[in-house]
Amino acid sequence: TKLFQDEKIVRTFFHQLIDGLEYIHSNGVAHLDIKPQNLLLGSDFRLKIIDFDSAYSFTDTSFLTNGTKNFRAPEMIDCTCKDPKAADIYSAAITLFVLLMGCLPYLEDCTVQNCDLFELLKEQSPQFWDFHLRIQDKGSMADQSFQDLFLGMTNVCPAQRMSIEAIKKTTWYCKPIYNQDEIEDICSKLLVKLD
Repeated sequence: TKLFQDEKIVRTFFHQLIDGLEYIHSNGVAHLDIKPQNLLLGSDFRLKIIDFDSAYSFTDTSFLTNGTKNFRAPEMIDCTCKDPKAADIYSAAITLFVLLMGCLPYLEDCTVQNCDLFELLKEQSPQFWDFHLRIQDKGSMADQSFQDLFLGMTNVCPAQRMSIEAIKKTTWYCKPIYNQDEIEDICSKLLVKLD
C-alpha cells in the first residue's frame, strides 16, 4: 500500500531526490543503487540518499555492482553500462513509480497476469499503462504528464534517456510542491498516526 496518498508529497520528495542526484553527479559520483530502501527522511523531513557501497566514481575503471533487481537500468542487467548517471536516472524513475503508484512497474524475471511488463516498458507500449491503470484504478495519479516523464526517464537507450536538466522542465515535475514548513507539518502528523 502507498504511504503517501498525495501526489504533491511524492513530487516534493522527488524534487529532493533529483536535487540529491544532481549534487552527487556534479561531484563525480553515481550511486547505482537508487531505490526506496536507500532513501531516508532526516529529522528535518528532507530526503537523504544513503548506502554508497555500490557507488561509482567517474575515475573508476569498473563497476562494483549491477544494481538491485527490478530497479536497475537494462544496461546494468547486461553489464553494458557506459553512462552511470543515466543508470541513476532510470532507477530514480522506478523509485518514483513505486512511491506514486504503490507497486513496482514490472518484475524482471516473470510475467504478471501473462503480461511481460518489463518488455512492454522497454518497447514503450501503451499496453504497459493500460495494464497498470486497469489493475490499480489510479488513472488520476498516472496522468499523461507523469507517463511522459516516466517514459523519458526509462528509455531503453541511455543516450536518449532524460537528463536531470530535462526532467526539471517536464510538466509533471513543474506542478506544485510543498514548502519545507508544509512538509514538516504533514510528516509530523503522519508520524503521530503511525504511532
